[in-house]
Amino acid sequence: MIAHVEIPCHMWGNTGESPATQRRNRCDRFAQNFTDRCNSASAKIEMTPKNVILPCIKTPKEDRSLSYTDTTAYAARPEPKASIPFDGGDILDLVLTSLDDNKAEDILTIDLRGKSAMADHMVICTGRSSRQVSAIASKLLDRLKESFRLSARTEGKDIGDWVLIDTGDVVVHIFRPEVREFYQLEKMWQESGQSPAG
Repeated sequence: MIAHVEIPCHMWGNTGESPATQRRNRCDRFAQNFTDRCNSASAKIEMTPKNVILPCIKTPKEDRSLSYTDTTAYAARPEPKASIPFDGGDILDLVLTSLDDNKAEDILTIDLRGKSAMADHMVICTGRSSRQVSAIASKLLDRLKESFRLSARTEGKDIGDWVLIDTGDVVVHIFRPEVREFYQLEKMWQESGQSPAG
């Protein structure tokens, strides 16, 4: 069914009002006529005349989404989830679980509490290839977002030689074996109480 929105000639006539008032009144009348037609049962809208451009008129879809009287959709919206309380220990547990599940090798945790202001914990691990390093990082980022709604800062994920993930409380380094051997990052923190995870 096609509903034609007819615009009577008297709507466009000169009534002695200012041009701005005429435009506003035309828009109001046209909008009311248009809305009445749109509310008819499942009508497709085809406006006539087609050369009329009224920028102040919203489409029926916009009218419905911006309606202040449609409280049903507003009441049916999902409630925002409450924030999940977590600390550095919770993040560390999730990081170690994710790395272990995704077959990271030589996982090493370094406790930085009281030794550095950059984080509470550092985790260093190895992936067998650039592809695995990137996959381990992606899975970890997904879990952080899913569990804690935490978007961590990352570096090097596209290359896959050395990926750094900074969650704030926990910093994670994921290396390829040759890159880890070259930088020997854990030796810089030998006095910081490093311990193998697991």
